[in-house]
Amino acid sequence: RALWKINTEHKNVLPILFDEHEHQSGMMKEALKHIKTEYVLYLEGDMSFYDDRLVPWAEFIDVLDSGKANILRIHFEATIPEPHEYLMLHDRDFTIGGNSYVGTFQWSQRPHLMRTDLYKDIMDNYFSPEAKCFIEDKFYGSMITEHQNGNWDKWKMFIFLPESGLNMAYHLDGRDGETKYDDRQIW
Repeated sequence: RALWKINTEHKNVLPILFDEHEHQSGMMKEALKHIKTEYVLYLEGDMSFYDDRLVPWAEFIDVLDSGKANILRIHFEATIPEPHEYLMLHDRDFTIGGNSYVGTFQWSQRPHLMRTDLYKDIMDNYFSPEAKCFIEDKFYGSMITEHQNGNWDKWKMFIFLPESGLNMAYHLDGRDGETKYDDRQIW
């Protein structure tokens, strides 16, 4: 069905099929070989935008092009959850037109937008060539370490919180409590 939709309804979409389970890291490494755009939007298969017309794409590109941010996380909650507050860097926060950008070193595979070359750097330098794992399970700790080592400015990661207070995305929880197969992940 997805291939049919790509062929009949969508333009400029390249399906990449995998004969074996590659996990997020393996799929992303392969996808990055084919991406010819300056930016990558990562959106898990069980997440979606409520209405992508409400996402300020032009503003996001302006923020990335300005150098203020290198990674923009598109939060699926309207606020920062209290248990995550210690991972925020509010001295780096900024606002554009009422939309808030909250500095953080909390990596997540929730929807995010970044430069393609930065994503390639992450996949090449933080994952082994044979990696088959959840990206966030490996890179979450790396981001914390990078921040502790004073390297946050390389990443300049921000969570976008819209002025409207609306959630931008939702999560269907495709695994719904299933095991993550930690014993089979290759970092």
